[in-house]
Amino acid sequence: MNKFKSTRSNGKSDRTVLLELFFGGKAGQMYTFDEIGAALSKDSTRAFNTAAVRGAVGVSYRALLKEQSRAIHSVRGVGYRLAEASEHNRLAVIRKTRADKQFETGMLTLQQVRWDEMPTDARHAHEGTLMLYSALHQQQKAMESRLSRVENAIGKLLGNVKES
Repeated sequence: MNKFKSTRSNGKSDRTVLLELFFGGKAGQMYTFDEIGAALSKDSTRAFNTAAVRGAVGVSYRALLKEQSRAIHSVRGVGYRLAEASEHNRLAVIRKTRADKQFETGMLTLQQVRWDEMPTDARHAHEGTLMLYSALHQQQKAMESRLSRVENAIGKLLGNVKES
């Protein structure tokens, strides 16, 4: 039994429709929510509002990067824009910052638990997960600190960074 049903008569997925829409697009090209929604709604039994467009674009993001080496980012109240190649670094930093915040929230969730309400087996599993995540977190922080020092040293050599 296939639990995924295509809502398009041509059998294409949202991801495929968007990859085709963005294919050949030039860096800086804008796509409004209405344009994307219309492309997604074509040959479909489903209507795509702004929230559905956002979801479809989110699902397509990695494929767009891998298959077309293009990043797409939102333009508030308008839609999406294909990023310039020089913008990929900034967009990656934004995503990493968000991921770091999510990781911090995950750590907090693991740390702030009512241990007395957990059965023994669940407590042991939870403690193991907390230990692994804590080690990963410490390694990540150490690597970021080291990387920051290296970047500052290179910047000083190149005269791009002021002493703090």
